[in-house]
Amino acid sequence: MPIRPENRRRYPADWKTVIVPAIRARSGNRCEEPSCGVRNGSLGGRLPNGRWLPADPTGDDGLRLTWPAPGTYSWCSDGDRREPLRIIRIVLTVAHLDHDDLETRDLTRLRHWCQRCHNRYDARHRAAGIRARRRATAAAADLFIAEAVTPAAAGSPAAPVGIEEERPRLSARQSGANSHAGDQVAPSSPATPEPSLHAPTEAA
Repeated sequence: MPIRPENRRRYPADWKTVIVPAIRARSGNRCEEPSCGVRNGSLGGRLPNGRWLPADPTGDDGLRLTWPAPGTYSWCSDGDRREPLRIIRIVLTVAHLDHDDLETRDLTRLRHWCQRCHNRYDARHRAAGIRARRRATAAAADLFIAEAVTPAAAGSPAAPVGIEEERPRLSARQSGANSHAGDQVAPSSPATPEPSLHAPTEAA
């Protein structure tokens, strides 16, 4: 599998020049998973149960056989079974049996595996790493938000510019209006006529 940039320094200095060639020589350039054994660079497809079927040639251009391209669907067979499958090319890589011991030079803790076997072995560890990176990313985002949104200072918030100058004038006008209102005389109520001593007479 590709080496993550943050882990590159943890690999031995002779990883590519000594260790990988030694593993390749031991495996015979075949997947070291006992149930697999597919050869590096092979072209073919896998059945749902993982069984490997080599790709059939698609024709002959007069000089050599032609083969299906990876990612396409084509016929694959191994002599006992023939199926149309999605074509893949096998790429063997060196796997660590101990995921946290990338510095190891112990060949017994390393395996030469195809993509499928390597991924199946690493699946649980890779899922845990993805979860850890997501948590770290979320924590960094929360920290950024917390730093960007600073809490308000203690006490009342400062008034907008211009309010302080306006308030005295408003107070003066209000006080003047109140003083003038005190000088005004309330209108007198209309005089109530005195009741007549004679009872009104009805018209005949």
